[in-house]
Amino acid sequence: MPFLPAKRPPEWHLPNKGSCRLHSKLVYFVEQMATASVAERMARLGIRDVDLEETFARSSGPGGQNVNKVATAVTLRHRPSGVSVTVQDSRSQATNRKLARERLLEAIEKAERNRRAAEIAERERARRRKSPRPASLKRKILESKRKRGELKKQRAKIN
Repeated sequence: MPFLPAKRPPEWHLPNKGSCRLHSKLVYFVEQMATASVAERMARLGIRDVDLEETFARSSGPGGQNVNKVATAVTLRHRPSGVSVTVQDSRSQATNRKLARERLLEAIEKAERNRRAAEIAERERARRRKSPRPASLKRKILESKRKRGELKKQRAKIN
């Protein structure tokens, strides 16, 4: 096996135009991957774009004149499930729209996980209720009941 020199980590200081161009291509690639993963997650969850209701409002907080004049806050609602998410993290409406979709998917996935966990817990609870007690446990319970009865008899008034 030939000896390969260790690869250096990428430089985050971009001293020249060529590396800036490379950095912008990398950012574009990462954004495209994120968009693809959102579309993939939506398909996996069975969420269609027509099921989403998107509303825009003026944002609050830092951002200056832009957030005061432009409707940058995004509220995204999934009609079938009723899950709603509001995002106003960025000064850009487009960025807030992306973030809203990602957060909505996270919320729907979390609700689905919770529903599955509750379903499994309910099945387990029903299984435990139906299963008979082991003989040794039954003997212990009966013995403790007998002891408790004897103790109560001793407390009874003497005639």
